[in-house]
Amino acid sequence: MAGTNWVNLEAGSASILPSDPVRAGCWGTWTIRYLVPSGGIDDGGSIRVAFRFASDWAIPQMNDPSGDHYLTVSGSRSETQLVSSWRARAHIRPYQPHLFIEVLDAPLESGDEIIIVYGDCSYGSRGTRAQTFVQDKFDFQIVVDSLGTGVYDSLTENPHLKIVPNKPHHLVALATGDGSVVHPARVLVRGEDIWGNAVKESIAGAVSLKSSGPKNNLPRKIDLNEGPHLLPNVSCQSDGVLRIYVEHPLLGNAEVGSLVINRACKLHRFWGDLHGQSGETVGTNTAEQYFHYARDMALCDFAGHQGNDFQITDVFWEEIKRLARDLTREGEFVVFPGYEWSGLTPVGGDRNVFFLDDDQPIRRSSMVLVKGQSEQFVGTPLKELYEVIKKSDKESILIPHIGGRRANLEIFDPELEPVVEVHSCWGTFEWFYHDALRRGYCVGVVANSDGHKGRPGAEHAGAGKFGVFGGLTCILAENFDRASFFSALKSRHCYGTSGPRIAIHAEMEGKLMGSNVSLNSELVTFSVNVVGTAPIERIDLLKTGQCLDSWEGCPYAIRPGNLIRIRWSGARILNRNRATDWNGSLKIIDNQLLSVDGFAFDSPSEGIEEWNMECIRWKSITTGDEDGLILTLEKAGVGSINFDTGPISCQIAVDELKKGPVVKDAGGVGQEVVFELMPPNECLSRETTWRSQFSTCEIEPIDGVIPLHLRILQVDGHRAWTSPWFIQL
Repeated sequence: MAGTNWVNLEAGSASILPSDPVRAGCWGTWTIRYLVPSGGIDDGGSIRVAFRFASDWAIPQMNDPSGDHYLTVSGSRSETQLVSSWRARAHIRPYQPHLFIEVLDAPLESGDEIIIVYGDCSYGSRGTRAQTFVQDKFDFQIVVDSLGTGVYDSLTENPHLKIVPNKPHHLVALATGDGSVVHPARVLVRGEDIWGNAVKESIAGAVSLKSSGPKNNLPRKIDLNEGPHLLPNVSCQSDGVLRIYVEHPLLGNAEVGSLVINRACKLHRFWGDLHGQSGETVGTNTAEQYFHYARDMALCDFAGHQGNDFQITDVFWEEIKRLARDLTREGEFVVFPGYEWSGLTPVGGDRNVFFLDDDQPIRRSSMVLVKGQSEQFVGTPLKELYEVIKKSDKESILIPHIGGRRANLEIFDPELEPVVEVHSCWGTFEWFYHDALRRGYCVGVVANSDGHKGRPGAEHAGAGKFGVFGGLTCILAENFDRASFFSALKSRHCYGTSGPRIAIHAEMEGKLMGSNVSLNSELVTFSVNVVGTAPIERIDLLKTGQCLDSWEGCPYAIRPGNLIRIRWSGARILNRNRATDWNGSLKIIDNQLLSVDGFAFDSPSEGIEEWNMECIRWKSITTGDEDGLILTLEKAGVGSINFDTGPISCQIAVDELKKGPVVKDAGGVGQEVVFELMPPNECLSRETTWRSQFSTCEIEPIDGVIPLHLRILQVDGHRAWTSPWFIQL
């Protein structure tokens, strides 16, 4: 049993009970017993009990004995005082958040015990919530400063638990391909727990399949007796949109929403996640498990691993290159070898580095956590990295992005940096994409997870630092191999989504997204066909964030007056710890609520807490994305809404909304609240084509170029962003 055996060490020993496997996100009580070593711990010494940075195990509190996540610390020696506090970032990465225990008034002697109870229920607390994602070995890292010198010794074996998926909660159906020889259509059906963990265990009960669109060879029933079920080659008798509906007697329904069959197409949509980390750096589990999840559980066509360079040892770099070689199979799955250059924002900020070849060296921004584990001795500045890569004559791509650190776009190389990242689990960063275009950079766009939970391609928000569902990149390429994908990225033939596989085909003057467009007149013609995973609400044509034209699935004037959506968005700051706390409430005056639904909440840790006919209370954070509420009122155009959150409080007359949306600025980075009439689903379609024409004469160019891109918004809050067309004037 994990963590039950005592191990005698110079730093002491520890055990944890219960030590049985823990269901992700479950509630309970866990007790760590620490045994003081033979030398004792001096008055003034201390102990740290740390979690990994990525963990969302609930932060303990020590002030309210009857409240959630109550933690107690006690000792066997009465004259010794143990003073405890929680510190978010004061330990060594990746074990930064930790419980700090000071030993005061009298030393601890050999054989004394310190007892730590997470989720102590003795005073009425309901316990504490465990980590919400799967981990083979969730360890409580214990280090001890026995002499009060500030020098800590580690336990060789820390108490640990295995985190396993919670009970199956719902079905997931994923698809990729287009039915062509190059990219056969594949469908994966599996169970998932409430926190987004793939359930690999057997699930009893048959899954029925139905479809609309082209005739196909799908079976009528499948089972999940061996866990996830892959249909490796779905063939169709004709082209069109194939929608697949799956149903399980206990897990309900799921749908593959946007599988576009085009058997003779020359340009194919390939889906993947270029950006995430595993446990060898700051993530979870191993890099090999990471890639297997992307391929087998998320049905990705490609994946990249982007560990922080200052944590990648020479040995681990060789492992990343080996995995890229061994797991890449043309026509099946492509791994991009690479790493994250993780310099501070003033000297460049985060850049993903990708190589076409498997045998390239790593050049780190810093050596801080790999000293003595690498032949590299000093950090490589970003501008020097640009020069060295270009001199190497090896194909490479760098992608600026926003993670914990923010990429600094004042430092940029147009030869090496063809795209920027607009969305990840850290948040939605449209401002970053638009800033790059405003600077005159000819960049396309990608979206990824930057996940740390070991679920690339299907990364959920959880209950911690990562606020949103992870994004996906769609690469438009002729062949299913790394060279073709690399070429497409360098040509900006790609787009990003906030997670769903929204199929987009768009052209401007007959050119593919990412292209330079030369004109014979001032008039520009474009067309876009979108097949969504939910009804499509709006498509915007944008120039560096400025909306030039829009298509609406349901005109505002015909929306029902009693169906109201309130959506809040934005971030507190540009840099780390950017999340905005929108926990709040509202009250309906002179009207009544018939129903209320959440809008775009990202995890079970958010959402509506309670409501009645007059009031609603909720929990929410945003990091550039949107959350919100959908209200159905008894009467249209009557009464008012009192809205109360930390960032903003206001009162809105319901009758005012019939004129158009009411937008309230809330400061920060794009923080705002929008009150509007909601388009009903029955007025919207999951597939639409928009053709339009505009004149360039009143659009101000940037250095003789007009960058234009499309943003697609679904009624469920998900969105997609195309790479721009660059109109040459």
